[in-house]
Amino acid sequence: MSRFEKITITIVLIAIVLWITAVRVINRYSLAVLGAAIGLSIISVCMGGVCLAKRFMKHTSPYKVFGMIDMVLEVFIVGYAIYDLMTDTGMLAGILGFLLLYCVAPIPVILLIVDVCLYFAKARKNRRHQS
Repeated sequence: MSRFEKITITIVLIAIVLWITAVRVINRYSLAVLGAAIGLSIISVCMGGVCLAKRFMKHTSPYKVFGMIDMVLEVFIVGYAIYDLMTDTGMLAGILGFLLLYCVAPIPVILLIVDVCLYFAKARKNRRHQS
């Protein structure tokens, strides 16, 4: 089992615990726990993609794969949110799209910014060690 697979399994288990906690316990920290659960769920999907990419292509950068999967997820989230806002009718028309845009869509953007920062920090560190 590779290092990425161990990390992915750990993140999935933590995300499951956070989802259970967010559903069962309702208090003033519920929104923070729910945000962490959503974030860790997105991270686990991206890390699963990194594990698959590493299994088939050994010399692939995990930062690039994580970023690409994160961008694809963001496009799907925003696309569905806009579709929901434009097509739903009735009393709660577009509420899911509104919640996706304002609560879920910023999380992959934050993850992508952190991923890019880590990628450039590692590239800078590698350049220092080579020179």
